[in-house]
Amino acid sequence: MKQIIDEYNVQKADKEDIGFNLFTIISDTFYRENFHRDIIYEFLNPQGSHKEGNKYLMLFLDMLNISRSLFKDAIVEKEYTIENNRRIDTLITDKTTMKAIIIENKMNNACDMDRQLPDYYNYIRKLEYDIISIVYIPLLNNKVPNTTNWKEFEKTSIKKCFKIVPAFSNNKERNLCDNWLKKCINSSDNIDCISGLRQYVKLIKFLNINNMDNVILEKFYENLKIGENLNTAISIRNMLNELPEYLASRIHNRYMTNHSPFTAFCHYKESIIIFDGFALNREKNSYKLDVECYESGYDLYFRSNRDCPNSEKNIKAIFPNFESLKDFQSEDENDISDLFLHLGFNEEEKVIHIIDTLLKELSMKKLEK
Repeated sequence: MKQIIDEYNVQKADKEDIGFNLFTIISDTFYRENFHRDIIYEFLNPQGSHKEGNKYLMLFLDMLNISRSLFKDAIVEKEYTIENNRRIDTLITDKTTMKAIIIENKMNNACDMDRQLPDYYNYIRKLEYDIISIVYIPLLNNKVPNTTNWKEFEKTSIKKCFKIVPAFSNNKERNLCDNWLKKCINSSDNIDCISGLRQYVKLIKFLNINNMDNVILEKFYENLKIGENLNTAISIRNMLNELPEYLASRIHNRYMTNHSPFTAFCHYKESIIIFDGFALNREKNSYKLDVECYESGYDLYFRSNRDCPNSEKNIKAIFPNFESLKDFQSEDENDISDLFLHLGFNEEEKVIHIIDTLLKELSMKKLEK
C-alpha cells in the first residue's frame, strides 16, 4: 500500500495543465491511434514534408542501437497491408540490405488483435527481409503484447528482435520522448519542425501523466480487495473528514476563556476559529484573526474587520515589528488589509505559539493607546 501511495503522490506532483498546445486546440484526434502513427511516420519518412531527409530516421535507429548503414536506402510506409487485410502501422525496409523494422503503435492503449505481431513477422519474413526489430510503442511502460495463440517458435523468434519503447517514462528507461523526439528537436534546422516536435512532446507527457492515474488506481483497487483493506480505508477516510473539526476544537478549548484582547470568540462552521473585535479605536479600527483547519494543516488570516469601512488598510504599518506576524504575507499585493500564513499539519505548536504571542503583543499595543 505504501508503494501505491508514493506513486500516487509523485504522479500528483508531476501533473500539470498542458497549456497552449495546437494539437489539443484544433482537434480531439490525439485520442486516436492513427494520430500518433501519422506523426511518427511523417518524421521517420525521408521523403516527409519536414525536408530534413533521413535525419530523424537515423536518430530513431540510434535510439534502437541499430547501425545506420543498414538503412541508407530506407523506405518508410504506413498502414502496410498484409494478408487478411491487416495493416502494419509503420514499416521500414531497405531493399539493398534486405533489412526491416516493424513499428506497432499502442499509445492509445488499443488491444492487440489475435496473433497480431506473429502475422506481421511471418509475412515480412516471407518477403525475405531480415527483421532487425519489432518496436512496440505503448503510452505507458506497463503494457505488453498479448501472446495468446502464439506458437513457441514465434515467441522465441519475436523475442530476439522485440523492443518496448514507451512514449514517455520517469524511470530513466529508453522512451520515445527523451531518446528520439528531443534529439530530433536538438538536431533540427526547420523551425516549424522544432515547434511541432516540442508541442508533441508536451502532449505525450500530458497523456502519460493523466493515464498513469488509472494505472495507480487499478493497483489501489486490487489492494482494497485484500482482507479488511477496504473497511480500513473507509475508516481512515471518515476520520480524515472529521479531522479538521477536531483540530479546530483543540484550539477552541485552549482559548475559549482566554482570548483577550479580542472581545469576541467563536467556533464557526465546524473547522474555523474566529478571534474578533480587537479595536485600537472603537470608531475606526477593528481587527480579527481567523484560524481555518484542514486535514493538511492550518490557514491563519489576520485582517481588518470588513464590517468597519473606515479600517486602516496597511496592517503591517499599524502593527510594526510584531513577532507574531513576521511570517505572514499579503495574498494580494494591491490589498494589504489581509495577512495570511499557511502552516502544515505537524505545526500545531507553532500555531499556538503565534496565537499566544499575538495576544500578548496586541495587549501591549492596546496599552500604548
